[in-house]
Amino acid sequence: MTLRRVPAAAYALLVAALLAAATAADASAEATWRLEQPAAPPPTPGAAPAPFPVPLGQIGDIAFARQNRGALITAGNGPVEKGVYIYDGAAWRQFATVCGGSPGRLAWAGPDVLWTVSDQRPGQRSTLPLSFDDRSLCRFAGGRVEASYATPQGRPDSYQPMRAAACRAAGDCWFGGELLPIPPPFGAFHLRWDGTALTAVPSAAAPVNDDPAHAVVDVAVYQDGYVESVAVRTDDPVNPAAPGHEQTPALLHLLGTDLSAPFLPLPLPLDLGRTPSGAVIRPADLAGFRLAADGDVLWAISGAASDRAHVVAMRLLPGGVTEQVAFGPSSPFPFGTRVTDVAAEPGTGAVWVAYVAPDAPGDSAQVARIDADGTVGRIDLVPALGDPIGPKGTASRIACPAAGDCWLATSRGWLFHLTDGTPAARDTDPAFAGPITVRPPDGGVPFQPPVDLPVDDSLRNQLPAEEPPNGGDEPAQRTSRRARRPRPLVSDVDTDLVRGTTTLAVTFRLSAKARVRVVARRRGAIVARTPVRRLGKGRHRLRLRLDRRRWPTRLAIDAKPLRGAARGASLVSAPALRGAAR
Repeated sequence: MTLRRVPAAAYALLVAALLAAATAADASAEATWRLEQPAAPPPTPGAAPAPFPVPLGQIGDIAFARQNRGALITAGNGPVEKGVYIYDGAAWRQFATVCGGSPGRLAWAGPDVLWTVSDQRPGQRSTLPLSFDDRSLCRFAGGRVEASYATPQGRPDSYQPMRAAACRAAGDCWFGGELLPIPPPFGAFHLRWDGTALTAVPSAAAPVNDDPAHAVVDVAVYQDGYVESVAVRTDDPVNPAAPGHEQTPALLHLLGTDLSAPFLPLPLPLDLGRTPSGAVIRPADLAGFRLAADGDVLWAISGAASDRAHVVAMRLLPGGVTEQVAFGPSSPFPFGTRVTDVAAEPGTGAVWVAYVAPDAPGDSAQVARIDADGTVGRIDLVPALGDPIGPKGTASRIACPAAGDCWLATSRGWLFHLTDGTPAARDTDPAFAGPITVRPPDGGVPFQPPVDLPVDDSLRNQLPAEEPPNGGDEPAQRTSRRARRPRPLVSDVDTDLVRGTTTLAVTFRLSAKARVRVVARRRGAIVARTPVRRLGKGRHRLRLRLDRRRWPTRLAIDAKPLRGAARGASLVSAPALRGAAR
């Protein structure tokens, strides 16, 4: 282990932690990983559940309020509806068929209050290619969804995808996510919950944060505040209030409650090392730190965003002390290893790392336990080689509610439990009985007025008109024909990502012959476009090949009518599906 800026008091703290963790480490050594998958829910209310387990789909997060009260959020899979599952100490069961997420995040704000980062509900009418993944929040309390929060998409104030959530109390939470698509305001999208209302707080709306804007990776409660981690990308914008800071970005921020200056960059004396070719590893080569706190210790571990980098791990101790862990030549994390999640094992000083190494054997999950002294004390393949259940996917999310007690979710939606077989007391709180099937209204689906006008019955009680004196021989008045509104040149725009590719199929209708092309932009720069085509009246489809590394934030259909067509040029714009190629 390499120690940095560690005073004598920190050594004393470390020794005490090692002594206190001795018995807990023995419990972890005796525990083994076991498949504990919920059975498929009944296809209809009242029917018997399926007698066999099924994958739950993409599991976005697992979080525990205590050892016998946990939750997971899923995107669903076939018979499994998108929603939330609850653990009562004995088994997992369906808790809510609403507020699921792709992938989704969880945050306990107390033993009885659970927040979810969820997909926005369907129903917003739009011909634009909008993404609704992870753009809304639900708050569970009292056996129901107490509140739902969302905004209509495609507006400057729309919620952006949220990737991290943490709460210190029922009235104190932070949520962080992707960069705002078009500045100003500048920075990453954040929401702050103060117990009464949610407030949008861009991470660099003012020069109080002299660090460039980067997307949020994780948020954790640490001591009396919060720490957030960010991912540095090569195409991140530069904060105009702080030119030059993009050369040494802060990978961690302290979050405060004063919204006039809520973000404080946390400088770290880190040695990122060198690539296999000898070049210096850049911050953009890291995927961003995953965070896990246990008392006064915060673990921060980042995997590689490319094959140029290796795993970087460190700990934050009280008093601003940082401690970097050097794994040495026996490291289980080769260059190019992705860290998918971390979880501190309570009371042991250790942390579990869920990761995907480039030399992983098949489709199996890999986890490692880094002990309190910085050594890798345990490396597990889940399930073990030769296990008759076979591989169930790579490691995705991990959570540890107690010493020797952890849960692992795989990329294919399977759950494994690290346990010595000792059962926990069953939680019988009726507020977590479920299933919850109702989500209250929110602002994400705006009110849509009816298309048809109501019947005009204002003259229903009027007396019949008298016969005209001439017997009705007067000529009837001619009614003027209502002028028809000209049809737009381009209409009925729709997009669809071709399955398994990065090709976007754009369909639309032309009301006249025109020269047409589709243009994709990322923050103003053109990243893809189709050749100009001469198309006739009717329905058409153009295909646009995109680059995952330069995913567009805006699409436009540029159409100009051919000579003789009595219509002007048409430019139909729409925000692109950010992250749709995941």
